[in-house]
Amino acid sequence: SSGTQIYIQNICKDLDHINAKQFVELCLSFTKLSDSLGKLIAWGFKDIFSKCSILTQHANNYHDCPTLQDLVVKEMSLNIHILSGNNNASHGRGKGDPYANYESASRTILRLIWFLTLLKQLLKGLIDYPNDNLSSVSRNAYNNSIAPFHNIFLRNAIRLIFYTVPNLSLIHI
Repeated sequence: SSGTQIYIQNICKDLDHINAKQFVELCLSFTKLSDSLGKLIAWGFKDIFSKCSILTQHANNYHDCPTLQDLVVKEMSLNIHILSGNNNASHGRGKGDPYANYESASRTILRLIWFLTLLKQLLKGLIDYPNDNLSSVSRNAYNNSIAPFHNIFLRNAIRLIFYTVPNLSLIHI
């Protein structure tokens, strides 16, 4: 869509200072595809919505950090860039600590970049292999992008989900 093109253009103007809110909008604009790809894929995209929500919250809370880079630097200076919400106590951020339930923007940004890498691989596959079915292209895109970052159980579940992707001719974008 033209909105997606505008986000891409704005982000590409200065890759050293990517506006956090525009980055979130770009990720969200791509997630709209999930509705066309079937219920299981849409379910998988819920994690992307969650990541976008976390990043939006941080962008709103840290007014002095309008860019992704600013958010990462801020978190690193506070030594909270490693917090995931699940591992906080093991990093000395237990009950009573203001960061006890904190989910870092740094980790969230990384995962959203992985998501965009998956989309890039998917689009490349559709261009390079126009006669392949979408299920096959999707699995290859996943295997060549974010599969190495997932444990074996998640990898296998996601690969199975890609078998449910409808034929490209049935998708209305």
